[in-house]
Amino acid sequence: MFCKKCGTENEDGAKFCRGCGEPIEAAQAAPTPEPAPAPQPTIQPAPQMNAQYGQPQPQGQKSTGVTIAAFVMGIVSCVCCCGCTSLISIGLGIAAFIMALNDKKKGVGTGLTTAAFILGIVGASLGLIGLIMGLVTGAFTATIEGLSRGDIDDLFRSYERIYRFR
Repeated sequence: MFCKKCGTENEDGAKFCRGCGEPIEAAQAAPTPEPAPAPQPTIQPAPQMNAQYGQPQPQGQKSTGVTIAAFVMGIVSCVCCCGCTSLISIGLGIAAFIMALNDKKKGVGTGLTTAAFILGIVGASLGLIGLIMGLVTGAFTATIEGLSRGDIDDLFRSYERIYRFR
């Protein structure tokens, strides 16, 4: 038996509690169960606010069509960076960069947006390098071909006649 006052376990048939000395009633054979605690309300975290507009930041927003298009354009700009397609690469890279930047400003900012942003920069840079290398190697190649055919010598001779170099 358990004492109603202090909860101490006593032998069956005891008249007084050995813990507090209070008389034990015979009907008090089993302890009364404690009531179950009341359920606590679930607390939702406050939404993060967009600092620029004071509106809740979208949580787990999916990529938009613009983000996917910018990502694809960034990949194509990285692939088309050599030769005569370098101008296409520069254009697509800049477009991908601008589209991803606009999505980041709107707060979409998924990982795909960041990838499109980086691919746009890399693609435009590679296209510019390919264009410069194409121009340099093309001019060099044209000069070598002209020297081998004698066209450059004719050019220098015509300058001698015009300006009378001595």
